[in-house]
Amino acid sequence: MATKAPANPNQSAGLIAFLLIIVGFLAAYYILAPQLTTARTEQAAAKAKLDGLNADIKTLETAKQDMGKAMDELTAKGVDFTTLRNNYPITESIPDVYLQVEDLLRLNPSLKKVDYQIGQPTPDAEGKGVRIPITMTATGTYGDLKNLLVGLETNIRPFVLSQVGFAAYSPAQDDKDIPSGSYVASITGYTLSEKLSASYATSTSK
Repeated sequence: MATKAPANPNQSAGLIAFLLIIVGFLAAYYILAPQLTTARTEQAAAKAKLDGLNADIKTLETAKQDMGKAMDELTAKGVDFTTLRNNYPITESIPDVYLQVEDLLRLNPSLKKVDYQIGQPTPDAEGKGVRIPITMTATGTYGDLKNLLVGLETNIRPFVLSQVGFAAYSPAQDDKDIPSGSYVASITGYTLSEKLSASYATSTSK
């Protein structure tokens, strides 16, 4: 009768170790697989975000180049960008408007019976910033009134003259200093700023 050879303990231990390794790999796979999937998804989203950011940077660089060319063209035509904020300030700055109008009137001393009013700043209906309205009446010769209109339109903060009316002046007994043939000008217009200051923005929203 043949006898069965005893089992080799080393083989049994090796087999058990191999099975444990297989089980370990399977356990690690089931544990790590969802994390790897999430990591790949996050990596793809990060790459898409980075690609979008790079595209935005290229767009901005192109826009910067285009703006640079446009500024060069305007500079060649005489536009002074160093005074742009004086011409088109960030907020309404009403005191500056009064000072500039007073300076303009001092340059036209021949004008008589000048009366003007700076109105409440309001957002422009066409979305072009904020309008600061002005109404003015003045009496003088045609030349004096023409100089006034030119001065308003070419002021540091230019005025857009929306309505101008001339009427012959009827002198009174105490108007000996007003030349005959003078006119009364009625002027309506506005100057612009980029936006309302906090105080005006609050008052207009109520």
